[in-house]
Amino acid sequence: MAIRPVEVEDVTQKYLVKRIALSIQYKGTDFCGWQRQKVGKSVQETLEKTIFSLEPFYPIKLIAAGRTDLYFHYQLQPRDQIAGILLIDEAGGIVSDRSGNKIELFSKGIVAANKQIHTEFMAMSKGLDFRKT
Repeated sequence: MAIRPVEVEDVTQKYLVKRIALSIQYKGTDFCGWQRQKVGKSVQETLEKTIFSLEPFYPIKLIAAGRTDLYFHYQLQPRDQIAGILLIDEAGGIVSDRSGNKIELFSKGIVAANKQIHTEFMAMSKGLDFRKT
């Protein structure tokens, strides 16, 4: 068996992926909601059109849209939480068990939010039945 070096095309520029994270708040006026609607202008549609006008050769894909500031649940099955844990972690959020420890696949409960809200929630909920394991 002979091993020979193989030339590999540098595709880093050819398939460059831009990751954009936006934190948006709106009052709801002039929009019929966040996600695309059959009737009316939506925030998602407006953002996609605006970004596409700036970078017309990059397809725009919405990977996740958070529609709440904090999520908590007493007990979830691993299959119900694994995708959310990955998305929140990739977006820079905090995901912990209900005691505030690093989340694991079989953790007791889940709390997910940005760092500030997560910290405030954990302080406010200290001593509540939800937090007991």
